[in-house]
Formats: sequence, structure tokens, C-alpha cells
Amino acid sequence: MREPMKTSSTPRNARQCAGAVSVEILRSHDLTVLAYYKEASRTDRFKTSERRDHYRELGFGFFGEVGGLLSALKKGKRDQLTPPQAQVVGEELGDALWYLVNMAALSGLDVEELAKAGLQFLRRYFDEQPKVSPSGLTFKSLDGIAAQHHLQLSRQGDSPLRMLAKDSGEIIVRDLRDISTDRGGDRGSTFGRLLGELTLVSARHGLRLELIAQENLRKIADRWPGENPKHVQLQTYGELYEQLPSKMEVLFTQRKVGSRIVVVQQMNGVNIGDPLTDNSHRPDGYR
Repeated sequence: MREPMKTSSTPRNARQCAGAVSVEILRSHDLTVLAYYKEASRTDRFKTSERRDHYRELGFGFFGEVGGLLSALKKGKRDQLTPPQAQVVGEELGDALWYLVNMAALSGLDVEELAKAGLQFLRRYFDEQPKVSPSGLTFKSLDGIAAQHHLQLSRQGDSPLRMLAKDSGEIIVRDLRDISTDRGGDRGSTFGRLLGELTLVSARHGLRLELIAQENLRKIADRWPGENPKHVQLQTYGELYEQLPSKMEVLFTQRKVGSRIVVVQQMNGVNIGDPLTDNSHRPDGYR
């Protein structure tokens, strides 16, 4: 996750090329939390470091993403985000999710249990009766709880965001040894609460965590496509004579003009653009 999506510390500094995300995952209409984690964990470059340092870096990254989220939201109205603002907020949430699932797994928490704990938190938050959560929970299940209570959530103002900020600060003061010695239920509640809060913040601003997770995986696939990337050709618009060709050859020639050395660009024997110089009194290689 997080260089999905930028102005803050993001997963793009915490990932390495580990192969493209599967097409089936990207096309899935019912993305499970476990399936998301399996793809997200493939791009975690901190796996090569010591476990305690690994967890520390993930924790700092998660906290940084929440900080970036706060920064993004302060620039927009509380209830009405413009499309560009919604995109930035969605990317921050996606990157935070990337860090969170990897942190939880590294602490020893089963990702299926993380999903169940997140759903249980949401049910408690909205005073629903507790239920036994099935395996293979999807992000759609989390979004569905928030959607059912959208009127109640709309009256809560910044409360979910404040909770997320508070709890993200509390978790990074605990190291891997501390969090790993929690009882399974306590550890599950800790991370499940954070997953639930990401869901609440998403819903509070008209976003769905399911779509955020899918877009985060698309960013991973785009930035770390693996050894055999497959790129889709973008759709073209306008008249043919207004379009740039999909393939072109440009010849760069270095010449001396007076006392200056410049580079001239040519296509089909025709000079294009201005000659490039070092743009300084001392050659700096800009040309």
C-alpha cells in the first residue's frame, strides 16, 4: 500500500517489486480482507529486517498515513469533499489499510480474526446485537454495517476521525514484544478497532473501504508490475491529427552554437522544441 495516492510517508517507500497483483483480485466484486492482505504483504520490503524493526517501520508508516489523512481533510469541508479531495483522502485511507493489515499479521494475529474483530467493533459501535462472524469476511460486509447507520454516523461529526487519530497514536507506542504478548482477544480488539475506525472514517466522507482497498491494489500493480508488466493502452480522444503517435522516434543531437553547447531534438528531420542548454554559467548536465 500508499513514491499507493503524494505528500506523506506512504507504502510506496515500504514496498518493492514483488510481482503484479492478480487480475482476479482486481476484478473481484467481493474482495475479502484476507485476499487483500495476501496481495498487500507481497510488497512489504521490511520483511528482510528484524521483526521488531519491521513492526516499528510499519507502525510509523501507519501513523504517518493517519496524519496525512488529517492533513487532507482539514483542507476540505467536513461533509462535502470535492472529487480531487476525495481521491486524496481515499489514497491516504488505502495506504493506512496497507500498513494496518501487515502490522496485525506481523503481531501474530490471524487476518481472518482481524476482519471478524473489525466487524464486531462496528456492531458494538452501533449498538447492534453480537453475532458470530463467518470466515471469509469481505470489505463489503464492513461497509454494509456503516451504510445501515449512515444517519447516525452523519450526526457524529469528526468523532470517528478523532478516535482513529487517538488509537493510531496509542498503538505505535507499543513495540512488537508488547503487542505480541497480549491475549489473542485483546490483540484482535486492538487491531479490529482500527480497522473498524477506517471503515467509519471512509463512510463518514462518502467513501467505501472496499473500493479504497481495490484502488490500493491497483496502485500496487501499477507501480510494481513485476517482471512482465501488462499495460492497458489508454483511450484516445480528439481528431487523429490532434493526437500524439503511440510510437515515435526522436533524435537528440548535441551541437555547439557560439560559446554554448546545446542539444537539438528532431522528428522526421524537423527540429522540435527549443534547444536544451545547461541553463547555468557552469555546465551541470541539464541538457
